[in-house]
Amino acid sequence: MQQGAERGSLVHVFPQWRTETGIVHIVFTTRRGLPPVVRAFIEHLAGRFKGELADSATAN
Repeated sequence: MQQGAERGSLVHVFPQWRTETGIVHIVFTTRRGLPPVVRAFIEHLAGRFKGELADSATAN
């Protein structure tokens, strides 16, 4: 997302707005036959949210 923002293809619509910390669920039918791109997306989200949680914990 950072690269998209730097290129101008993604823009912050409400840059001052942040969501509250909460639970995120990713639901999929089965791990068997899960396309590699979906697995990579899930791993990306997990890493992204983990980093955001660490950042918010140090800010409090």
